[in-house]
Amino acid sequence: MKRGELVPDALIAKIIEDLMARASGACTLLLDGFPRTVVQAQILEAATARCGATLAAVVLLDVADAILVDRIAGRRGCPKCGAGYHVTSIPSRREGICDVCGTGLVIRKDDNPETVKHRLEVYKAQTVPLIDFYGARGMLRKVVGTGPIDEIVERVRQAVP
Repeated sequence: MKRGELVPDALIAKIIEDLMARASGACTLLLDGFPRTVVQAQILEAATARCGATLAAVVLLDVADAILVDRIAGRRGCPKCGAGYHVTSIPSRREGICDVCGTGLVIRKDDNPETVKHRLEVYKAQTVPLIDFYGARGMLRKVVGTGPIDEIVERVRQAVP
């Protein structure tokens, strides 16, 4: 991760298995960013099966590409204290300055619009097939991912059994 690389699939599966094994009784895990591919989904299925667990639902937050580009390209962060901002939805009081510690805010190098658009292309090639994968299993729940955050959270809660 320090090198900017993805964690290997097998390691992620082991981490998930370990979390499930430590749970006493029913538990809920919310995974964000895994699985990203059908192969990873198959690894996740095997990991949950080994623990005697089941995957109840998969939530797809449905958001137009243009909105995603604006959301990601508008992120700002404080390199000193880690506070996060967004130019339109969570702006700092003084533009470009952290409200917490007064340090200048930075843009992650992978948050520029061109990089975001490339990430969306990769998503379409590698992750969109999961829609059919989980849809065929009756597990896919599409949720509108726009609007106030508390409304999106409530839609997700309603979608998950």
